[in-house]
Amino acid sequence: MKQILVIMAFFLNLCRVFYFYSRGLVIMSNIKKYLCFCVLLVVASTVLAKETAFRHLELSGGISLDVPTHWHILSLQTKKNIVAASEAILSNSGIKEKTDNHQKLLAVNATPSPTGAMISVAISSPSDFSQADLINSTESDLKSFELNSLNEFKASESFGGPTIIKMLPARIDIVNKRHALVLSYIRKGVNNPEIPWKVELYKIPDSTRLIDIS
Repeated sequence: MKQILVIMAFFLNLCRVFYFYSRGLVIMSNIKKYLCFCVLLVVASTVLAKETAFRHLELSGGISLDVPTHWHILSLQTKKNIVAASEAILSNSGIKEKTDNHQKLLAVNATPSPTGAMISVAISSPSDFSQADLINSTESDLKSFELNSLNEFKASESFGGPTIIKMLPARIDIVNKRHALVLSYIRKGVNNPEIPWKVELYKIPDSTRLIDIS
């Protein structure tokens, strides 16, 4: 609304200038058209901003986040299939599950299809490291996390796991006042292997559970 009033005031001043110095009403008529056009542009941009706004999601376990309103939230059955496929890949790869209970809380795909981005939220328990472990972690510890993850990825590639192009340095970030282990890597694309994806996996230990956000 403030944008519209500012633009209207600006063009009304222009109208006064051109009115006194023009020889007819043709210029006034054109300026009024421009004014209406600019107001329409501001209104259109406001509508577009609303269409691309985020929506707030409350998940179980006190977890909440904002996602783009136009992205597609996958169904419960699809989430179960994703978990089952992940467990099968780990099992076939000979990788032992670090947790006994794994639950996919949210899976969101960017639109339109084929998707170019995804958001995933999962919880598992128990966590194999704590907030204290992350707070006291050294560069050597982070390098160990990074190499262990890379080895697991490589072991799972031939069983349907992601094809890793490059593993990026592990780091510690703060998420909602909690320390998070961030594992970043470049992988071959989900829909088109020629278009690589960058993945950032945030692993947040919280009491006895581990929250994974990617």
